[in-house]
Amino acid sequence: MPAEELHLDLRWHRVAGRADEVTPQLLPLIVENTSKSLKRFSLRSDCDPHCFGGNPLEGIALEDWYEGLEEISLIKLCMREEQMRDFLRVQKASLKRLTLSELILIGDWDRLLSWVSRNFALEQFTLDRAYALKPHRWNETNNRAYLWYNTGLQCQTRAEMCHGLDLFISSQAATRQAEEERKRKEIEQQEIERASRRSSRLSRTEGRKHYQQ
Repeated sequence: MPAEELHLDLRWHRVAGRADEVTPQLLPLIVENTSKSLKRFSLRSDCDPHCFGGNPLEGIALEDWYEGLEEISLIKLCMREEQMRDFLRVQKASLKRLTLSELILIGDWDRLLSWVSRNFALEQFTLDRAYALKPHRWNETNNRAYLWYNTGLQCQTRAEMCHGLDLFISSQAATRQAEEERKRKEIEQQEIERASRRSSRLSRTEGRKHYQQ
């Protein structure tokens, strides 16, 4: 009887202290030699949002791997938004359960989740922390992803998918906006305090000069 599930754990960032360029390229070969009647597929990696070293799945056509998956779990991976869409689109008719955990997305999380909400009738959707990288901002020295959603979400029905995801996206946007405003005010206050200290030092210096004269 053909296997119905496959779980892959990709250790990419921690081979002799550097990224492993070979293992990701073996993934298509592994997939080619597994049953095409899989129902459940899980792929985990060790991508670190605090020290991002590149996308191990870059250039790999995930949409060519399987059709008819009912359950997908993607954990600690880095993926481009269009790559994720292409992979999920192929499973649209069959997919029932989707888990996205600690993913680094090169793209826009709000746009991706809105697309999932509109296009999939899932029985279960689980999101556990989401990190983001802007495609035009990443380079060798600027290699830190930032936390886009700092809380998780679980939807159990289609109705929860439709309304819960939209509410989650808007509430998270409001939280980010409030945090950005807090940081802006904090920076402004620090600038005011620095300016005040500079002015105070200048006044003391001028006072000493006047006294010496």
